[in-house]
Amino acid sequence: MLDVVEHIQDDTGVIKDVYNVLGPNGTFIATVPAYQWMWSQHDVVHMHYRRYNRKNFNKLLTDNGFEIVFSSYYNHLLFLPAVLKRFADFLMGNKKNDNPVDEVSPFLNKLFTKIFTYESKFLHFLKPPFGLSIVTIAKKVK
Repeated sequence: MLDVVEHIQDDTGVIKDVYNVLGPNGTFIATVPAYQWMWSQHDVVHMHYRRYNRKNFNKLLTDNGFEIVFSSYYNHLLFLPAVLKRFADFLMGNKKNDNPVDEVSPFLNKLFTKIFTYESKFLHFLKPPFGLSIVTIAKKVK
């Protein structure tokens, strides 16, 4: 469930459903946006219900029968620019976004692809202490 759970009002219910659907020792992989304090018009436009931190997302999983195999923040290289953008929007009163999906220039798309590719090579052992998103791999406990 890559960037799915935050779109579902009853996150506990959907995690229970995932647990029930998985076979014995099944693996669950999820990504979610990080930090409720980063809430912005972006979340409203994309119909999010919430953002998480690693602790509360992992607790949601363990409370519903999962064992955490791996969990990390990621997209940490773009964290500071995103925080600065949200702060600037707040200061300037930018609360409206008519276009739910802004077009990204080919240059920015290539740059973002390189950043994600670079970060993905180190994520399994770097485990950054912050990032724009969280990735978690969990195992169904019998």
